[in-house]
Amino acid sequence: MKNICILGSGLVSSSVINFFYNDKAEEFRIVVGSKLHNELTSLQKKYPSIKTVGLDVTSKSDEGQLSEMIKDSDIVISLLTNEMHVPIAKKCISLGVNMVHASYCTNEMMELDEEARKNGVTILNEIGLDPGIDHFLAKRAIDEIHAESGSKVTAFISYCGGLPEPKVSSSNCLRYKFSWSPKTALGNLLNPAKYLERNEVFEIPAGGELINAITDMDFLTDLQLEGYPNRDSLIYKDLYAIREATDIIRGTLRYRGFGKVVKTLQKLQLLSSKPTEELYSENDNRSAPKSWSDLIFKILQNADMLETYYDKGEPITQLLVKCGFGLHEVNAMRDLGLLSQEPQLKLHEILIDTLADHLTTKLSFGENERDMVILRHEIRSQKANGDQEIREIEFIEYGEQDKGGFSVMSKTVGLSIGYATKLLLNGIISLSKKSH
Repeated sequence: MKNICILGSGLVSSSVINFFYNDKAEEFRIVVGSKLHNELTSLQKKYPSIKTVGLDVTSKSDEGQLSEMIKDSDIVISLLTNEMHVPIAKKCISLGVNMVHASYCTNEMMELDEEARKNGVTILNEIGLDPGIDHFLAKRAIDEIHAESGSKVTAFISYCGGLPEPKVSSSNCLRYKFSWSPKTALGNLLNPAKYLERNEVFEIPAGGELINAITDMDFLTDLQLEGYPNRDSLIYKDLYAIREATDIIRGTLRYRGFGKVVKTLQKLQLLSSKPTEELYSENDNRSAPKSWSDLIFKILQNADMLETYYDKGEPITQLLVKCGFGLHEVNAMRDLGLLSQEPQLKLHEILIDTLADHLTTKLSFGENERDMVILRHEIRSQKANGDQEIREIEFIEYGEQDKGGFSVMSKTVGLSIGYATKLLLNGIISLSKKSH
């Protein structure tokens, strides 16, 4: 029997557990660790034979318990937030346990490669939809082009997005619902990006400049999509062996209008890692906000956006207009519940976590609402005789929430992780090879 340790109990965890739970060919012992006890209870009810452990992987007091869980496992699946994969990988390497996760392989993770190989440990990264399935589809097409003598890839243009299906998208101003971590989905817009266009390198700095790089897409025009560059596309010159290409971009898809609303959230500092306590630590602004309306007021006050003299009885909407917010921005805030005076605000240590917690509830999928994924590669090539060719690869799939099934985001990531984990457990992926 193989022992699998899953860290994290969020939207993808159930899909991963389901993969192993229904495997009739092998037996698995699954233990799930999370600090979210309600999610653990839900998983335990759905999958009675799994073991659940309540722990906080960031807590010193739970460090011993975490080490024991990893040590007792044949493999660890990390479904935690991005910043936690490296610390977990370090523990896995020191304890000699393989690990799989779906997030991007960072420079910090690559620095662990030598130590991982020395300890005979494989850390398998980017096993999901994007990154993950996109790599397989891209590399297969690129290898087919290179297999033709004298053929070369001139452009690789790839976009992917997890979205609500079209009929659901109009239910809110973001035209978006969350089928995965809201913090990660919003935080991605704060990343830097780099891409190649007509042999010229374009760089976008971190901190939110990416929002200004959003452009309308010219494919699947009925869906009215927009997109923006995703991280460093230039690394794929080597990873995909397409050094000859003059255009390389990997991007993220959203429905049109998403970027405009996110820009408003950024303007309000709600995407920042600023400690919320700073908003009410001054002598004249000491009490913690109880409602979203209170929080927005304190943000305006803390940022010195309010005029010296203002009527304390003024509605928050009028104050926002005074501070330079347009009518469409005020309406977007109202639509997202950010002007509510209900004393139900759940404050977190940083602003983006406070927003993510709110949107998890506000923009979750309702009953019979499905998500969809769109993955599209456009690969241009030139044959030895000079003829040009364009390959368009599209992967469009819908969730099965209306049938009581999984979201397509959970399914694509969960299945990818499940199969990769089995390959490692059964020794089909050689541990002597370089970690990826």
